[in-house]
Formats: sequence, structure tokens, C-alpha cells
Amino acid sequence: MSARAFDEVTIPYGDKETGAMRITCAHCGAVAYFPHLTGVNRKPPSMAAKHFAGGGWAVGSSPKQDFCPLHVSPAKRKGEKAAAADGGKVDAATAPAVNPPAEMSREDRRIIFAKLNEVYGDGGYVAPWTDAALGKDLGVSPAWVRDIRAEFFGPEGSNPQYDACIAACDAAEAAHASLQRAQADLFREAARRADAARAEIAKWYEATAEEGRAEFATAKAAIEEVRRTRAAIREEIGK
Repeated sequence: MSARAFDEVTIPYGDKETGAMRITCAHCGAVAYFPHLTGVNRKPPSMAAKHFAGGGWAVGSSPKQDFCPLHVSPAKRKGEKAAAADGGKVDAATAPAVNPPAEMSREDRRIIFAKLNEVYGDGGYVAPWTDAALGKDLGVSPAWVRDIRAEFFGPEGSNPQYDACIAACDAAEAAHASLQRAQADLFREAARRADAARAEIAKWYEATAEEGRAEFATAKAAIEEVRRTRAAIREEIGK
């Protein structure tokens, strides 16, 4: 016999969206959902059937035999059909809410308890588990996990892998900040030395230029004296 299948839709789940199996009442059209893509593994239809049944639904072998908690009773369905035949209408206000179950069912409690037995050790979770990680894996609220864990097991405890990761991240941040400070100090020292070097070069250039100007002036005066002497000699010889 093949497993019962349910329609699959996308529903809001926290601040995201997730896949869910949907059951629809064959009598009034009310619906309920079972999120099945919230953990590591996809949850099977059999788990959805147990979830719906735990919420008071009658889960049949086909969608035509599914009925919400309000219409599980054949007598209730028959009474409403008779009223409709007489021109009456089913009161929509009495139909179940079209929202995912917000309360932990007996089946949810059983599944969470069983998983906690696997991952809860001496005084805390076995790494890398936490309330949040277990809730994500099972596709249930971490608050449900916290309540069951606190009531039957003990404190959440510390997660060694998580603590080691946080410590490593803090150390990396501290090392990065230290490197930035050292780099800034290096840049400041390089700038100071460059300024000092430029000042020394300017000073040397000015001194060299001044010395060159003085030597040039001396050389110019000497050549002018030579020219005057030569002119005087020529004039004297010419006479």
C-alpha cells in the first residue's frame, strides 16, 4: 500500500518561507499545514499524517476522506448538509483557522524528546547542538525545544565548538586591530622620515646653489679681467 500524499505549498515560517504539506477538509475547505523542509532532512508524509491526527484531524486514505476537527463527526457533517439543503449556511466563523498550528502537539513533544535523548549529554548539549540548532533540524520552534529540555533534561550548557569559534573570531579581530595600528604607526614614521629627507635635500640644494653662484661670480670676474688685459695689450701693440 502506497504512503498517503499531501499537497505541497510554500508558507511563511518565522521571517522566511518554507515548504509545507497541506491538508484540506473535504467538508468545509479549512486547511492546516505541516512544515517539512525546515531541517536538514525532508520529513516524510507519514510524519505529516501523525501531526495532523495529533491536531484533531481525521486523516483518510485520500483527500476526500480528510476532515477538520470541527467536522470529524459524521453526525456534524450530516447536520450541516441538512441545514444547507433547507437553505441554511455553514457559519464560517466556526471553521478552523487557516494558519499553521501554533501550539506544540503531543507528536511534536515526542519527537523533540527523542531527539534530545540523542544529543543531550552530561549537563549540556553534545557539540555542535543547541536549542536553535535542534529546532532548525526538526522544523519546530526553538522555544518548544527549550521548554522540553529545561523540564526533562537540564540547562542548555556550553557548546565547545561554538565557544572555540567565538574565541578564534575574537582573537582574529584583536590581531587585525593590532596589525592596523602597527600599519598606521609605520605609515606615520615613513611620512616623518620622508619629510626629514626632503628638508635635508632642500637644505643641501640651497647650500650647493649658493656655493655655485659664488664660484660663478668669481669666474666671471676673472674672465672679464682677462678680456680687459687682452684689449689693453692689443691697443698697446697697435700703437
